[in-house]
Amino acid sequence: MGLKVQICPIGFEYKRVLAGLQYHPPNLIYLLYSQIEKTDYRDDDRKYRLDEKLVTLSQEFTDKLENYFKSQIYLEVKTYECSFTKYKKLMAKLCDVIHEIFQREIKGEVIDEIWFNIGTATKLFVSAAQYIASFRVDKIHLFYVSAHNYTINELLLEDLSKEDIEKLFREEGISFSSRALLDDYSLENVPVVSSQQTTEQANAILKVLLEQINENFESKWVSFTNILNKLEQGLEKRSREEIKSLKMKYHHHVKQLKDRRLIEEESHGRQKRYKLTEEGIIFAMIITSIPLNNHFKERS
Repeated sequence: MGLKVQICPIGFEYKRVLAGLQYHPPNLIYLLYSQIEKTDYRDDDRKYRLDEKLVTLSQEFTDKLENYFKSQIYLEVKTYECSFTKYKKLMAKLCDVIHEIFQREIKGEVIDEIWFNIGTATKLFVSAAQYIASFRVDKIHLFYVSAHNYTINELLLEDLSKEDIEKLFREEGISFSSRALLDDYSLENVPVVSSQQTTEQANAILKVLLEQINENFESKWVSFTNILNKLEQGLEKRSREEIKSLKMKYHHHVKQLKDRRLIEEESHGRQKRYKLTEEGIIFAMIITSIPLNNHFKERS
């Protein structure tokens, strides 16, 4: 049997994670819990303290699930701290996770399937997961777990006390099950459309430019000459005709990337310089993390 992976952002969920495991049983699960940075709140200490408490609850649910899996189920568990509110940070972490999974395939393991449980996710996380999955629709899939019972409904409809609601939330989270999991939760697999192809040479250009972004995900300009030197070793030893041919070849792929708004261009003296756009940064992160199959890659 090959590797079956599930990636679950925890948030304030517990039973919805367990229900997802019954529908798509994995042998490796990633539990992702939220992180916050005080610098994001400026002078809003009250909002920071409130979110800090919520993050603590998310971590408690993650610990609860990890301990349960390790004690009750033969399941490999990995936990990671992950931003659910900053798109580029979130995407970078998800790319790290996906890269780690595919490294196991490179080392000889067979990956059958990778599932994102988006029923436990924020809207931002869902967007990131869908985009990543679109690069490997043969391996990466999404499913949504619908809950039939929500804690907030108990407050509104059953007139529970504040203490009872807090107890229910701390034990079960946003949703809960009073019966068998599959009676109180239902699942829908979410189709993903494959992303538009890019050439291997275009991908190579994107990877060179990705090396130039800083820790704040800001792009730097890189001259076409430097890009060419990175991609073609020993360029100085080539004939003038060979260099001219290579420049024409890569200019073709640069134009494709510009047309797709993955890179932008500026003139710097007699040189052209390029850097990744916002869209290009995300695109480059993904193609750098995931081994692309022949269905995705366009050869030229």
